[in-house]
Amino acid sequence: MASDGVKACVEAFERLKAGKPHVAAHVGLDGTKITAGIVSFEAGFDRGYLKRKRPSHQA
Repeated sequence: MASDGVKACVEAFERLKAGKPHVAAHVGLDGTKITAGIVSFEAGFDRGYLKRKRPSHQA
């Protein structure tokens, strides 16, 4: 089961893909430049929030 933090990151990723970020620094960001760190920051976390090895962050 995904945590609330992961859900926030999924929503942030969708905003970034749609070109409608909440963080001003991400406006106009090329889709090929989206990283886990950018998604984390867009979701309101620090850039190191998403980790592949965390069980709650795995699909």
